[in-house]
Amino acid sequence: TGDILLNGVTETEARDYKKIEMPVVTFGKHSEYKSSSHGVFCYSTGLAIDPTTNFLYICDDGNNRVQVFNKSFEFIFQFSGKMGRPCGICIKRNKVYVTQNNSNLLTVHSTDGKYLESVGLKGKNHLEFDGPRGLDIC
Repeated sequence: TGDILLNGVTETEARDYKKIEMPVVTFGKHSEYKSSSHGVFCYSTGLAIDPTTNFLYICDDGNNRVQVFNKSFEFIFQFSGKMGRPCGICIKRNKVYVTQNNSNLLTVHSTDGKYLESVGLKGKNHLEFDGPRGLDIC
């Protein structure tokens, strides 16, 4: 829709984005502390939209989980198996790929959150990572 989507940000941060004169949609609540509540984020870091369902997947770094919402921003489900500070996320061919900053992994999940597999070790060689954050799969 051309909107800028912000989640789990403070009012001050949202105001800063609104200065660029594009529609800004905000939702969720930012917390400095861990929370198991739906829609509360402790440093959200990455997001992806499933092109099949239009569900929004958001990495909730500080809470070691991915939260999933529908296009009306209503909570659907979350998953957290094998999460070590999820940062980057993308969805391709009905699989959700998540980079794990603390565990130096790329984990693969089904779109319903079921853990499928992981790749990676700490290091700088092939299939080794050093705090991976972003992710894009072409």
